[in-house]
Formats: sequence, C-alpha cells, structure tokens
Amino acid sequence: MLKISKSQKSNNIKLNLGCGAKSKHLLGWVNVDSNSEYSPDVVADLEKDWPFIDSSVDKIYAKAIVEHLDYTHFFNESNRILKSNGTLTLIVPHFTWPDAYFPTHKNYFSAEFFVKGFNYHSGTNYGFSVEKCELIFTNNPMLQKIIGFIPNLNPVLWEKIIHRAVGIRVTLRKIL
Repeated sequence: MLKISKSQKSNNIKLNLGCGAKSKHLLGWVNVDSNSEYSPDVVADLEKDWPFIDSSVDKIYAKAIVEHLDYTHFFNESNRILKSNGTLTLIVPHFTWPDAYFPTHKNYFSAEFFVKGFNYHSGTNYGFSVEKCELIFTNNPMLQKIIGFIPNLNPVLWEKIIHRAVGIRVTLRKIL
C-alpha cells in the first residue's frame, strides 16, 4: 500500500493510471503502470486491489486503459481512493472505431453508456456523476474543437444518427 502522508493528503495528489512508456508520463502526477520496464512511480496491477489508501487522491487520469480491465473493479477502486468531489477522467476508444476491437480489450464504450446508462448500469453508479462527456474525432486539439463542436452538443444523439467516433473523453465526479 502506497502510504500518503498527512502533508501529501492535503496536497493535490493526481494519478496517471496505465501511464505506459516514460515519454507518456505526466509531470506532477504519480505515474502508475503494471510494467516496471516503463519506469512508473508506482508499479501496480490495476486488476487487483490498488496500493493507495482510501480518500487520498484528488484526480485520476486514465487514457487507453479501462477497456483492458474489469470496469466494475476499476470504478469501485477509483471511488475508494478518490477524495470527496475528486475527479476521474477517462479516454476510451469509441465502440465504432475499429481499434476498439483490439484482442486485449474487454470492454466497448459508447457515450450513452456514460451519459444515460452509467447511473444504473449493473444497478450502481459506482458513486460518480457524469460531469462531461464528449466524442473524440482526432488527436489534434484545434481540429477536435472544430469537428467535435456540433456532435458534442448532444453526443448520444450523434451516436444514434451518425454512429461514428474515434474515442470518448469523460470526466466523472465522485459523489459518494
């Protein structure tokens, strides 16, 4: 268990889960990965209990990792370690994108999963509310603003009509 001291507990503790290679590490964040060859700050298997104490983390960022994991365990552990009102930001592949079906992926996500179904999927909201959900169409931030403006006015409607995106960026806020 990673012990976070009282002085750290009052600071802004941020986790970058599934950080990957050193070039993808985030400065000022605790970079976490299961592969020690990536030189993360913490080596942890996210399929097991996470080595962080309850209510010790302010923010969690997880890009391209949740689709590889049991998402029920992921959301439960995120809720356990986040402080009250903490945020969890995810970037996952959209189910219409061919890369979503990579052999190691266990889950396929839609905006509707988060926006409509998240609060009662499997009978729980995991203690989170959806703060923001947007469809991703490109890795270029400027182009994303242009291309994504209209679809992200109502991402669930876009999925029903056009049915195509590269990924989903969602921010959840801990409510329990």
